[in-house]
Amino acid sequence: MRCSCPSQVLERRKNVNMRVNVKERGDVFGEVSLMYNCPRTATVAATTNAVVWVLERDVFRCTCADGLVP
Repeated sequence: MRCSCPSQVLERRKNVNMRVNVKERGDVFGEVSLMYNCPRTATVAATTNAVVWVLERDVFRCTCADGLVP
């Protein structure tokens, strides 16, 4: 996914959401889960109104396999 605004990356530790990173406009996240078919390890929460672009796993993999991603 690609961020359109500042967002916090939250990881649940001992039943508490802890901020482990901050994503800025244009940053991406979730690519590891798409590449390796593994569960996500964190939650991203927008700190302001946001537009989120979603890419399905099959489309991501085809794009990578075709060499369209630098």
